[in-house]
Amino acid sequence: MYANNCPTFTAKDTWEYLAQPPWRRFHEFSGALYCCGGGKMSLNFTAIDFETANGTRGSVCAVGAVKVKDGAVVDTFTSLVNPPDSGGFSSFNISIHGIRPEHVIDAPRWPVLWPDLLDFVGPDALVAHNAAFDRSVWKAACALTGLHDPEPPFYCTVKLARRLLALPSHKLPLVAKALDLPDFSHHDATADAQACALIGIELSRRSGIHSVQEFGNPVGMTPRSRTASKR
Repeated sequence: MYANNCPTFTAKDTWEYLAQPPWRRFHEFSGALYCCGGGKMSLNFTAIDFETANGTRGSVCAVGAVKVKDGAVVDTFTSLVNPPDSGGFSSFNISIHGIRPEHVIDAPRWPVLWPDLLDFVGPDALVAHNAAFDRSVWKAACALTGLHDPEPPFYCTVKLARRLLALPSHKLPLVAKALDLPDFSHHDATADAQACALIGIELSRRSGIHSVQEFGNPVGMTPRSRTASKR
């Protein structure tokens, strides 16, 4: 069902590995590009996932982004992030993602990482699993550091999965399993972004979706405000 030599999303890139410079790493997939189901699709977006140091939305400590072009994964962006000094790392958040203060000592702050992340995303719409959370992290990190937010549209694969899949829960691992996608290391930002990207691709293939705009309304925008924003 999937292209040969495509990776399963295990903890190859441990946080100890990512803590070593360079923090921004692009992972090239060997062989054919990862495309669910075969055949070219005119589907373009960047999937994104954040991990935070504590309950404050602007406390980004890791980001993963995966670029999808014509229905295939073509590039990946990974970085640890040194979060703001206030708040520190909560034991609860550490128990979720395993990232500790010592892992991010030499990692870039959000304003340093920001230009590279924007360059990677380019003109794409962003897609996330539970996009309301990731959008709020994006916006809070920018507001906290005084950066201009270009306000890209965020589309949500949770909402798409709820529309297309009858499941008792639409959490990321359960949706991925229902679609027979590879195992992955949940709460690793890049692995989660990869899983989100593949969910978007596979649900699109199964339902005949050809553009990210068909995923539904962007998070935080009603149909009326979406129309107004185009004027």
